[in-house]
Amino acid sequence: MNDRRYDDYGLRDKVRMEIGRRKDDGDIFSSSAARYWSTLDDLCRAIDKGDARTSIARLRSALALARSAGLQRPQVMLLNNLADSQLRLRQPRQALRTVQEALPLAEKFQELRVLHALRNNAGLAYIGLGDIDAGKQQMALAEALRGEEGNDGQRGEMLREFGVALAVAGDARGALELYHRERALSARISRENL
Repeated sequence: MNDRRYDDYGLRDKVRMEIGRRKDDGDIFSSSAARYWSTLDDLCRAIDKGDARTSIARLRSALALARSAGLQRPQVMLLNNLADSQLRLRQPRQALRTVQEALPLAEKFQELRVLHALRNNAGLAYIGLGDIDAGKQQMALAEALRGEEGNDGQRGEMLREFGVALAVAGDARGALELYHRERALSARISRENL
């Protein structure tokens, strides 16, 4: 999948190509793996439509299948997506629990993109729960994981997302600071693209 909406969903080309090769060779997958991939396909379609409630049900179903098949890496991806959907439905407490469940696995596998997304989701969850300082700490951890070489467009989106969350939580000063950082980043990107 080369669609940027799926950037953080972790289906790498190498994995997809290996699955394709094995299917072409007539390899037989376990019934739980086949159910997992079918559920994942349904999940991707729900995400395409932007349906958070449906995606939560499908994420939970895919997560149960991944657990039963012993697929730990997909569990990390699914837990991150579940936390993201819970945040979209304004369920910060559930999202934070989901992130806390996913973090040890993400750290075990050193999945930096997923770790970044989990820290991002943790920050938004803390802010949604009214713990602004903890939310800002998680944002700082997410920024550190992204590093200087990260995608500036994604960095700008993160600044906007946190700025909105801080504004909703009543931290006007924090929201304004992030707004100015995002605008400076956008101006720099524009200059570089001339």
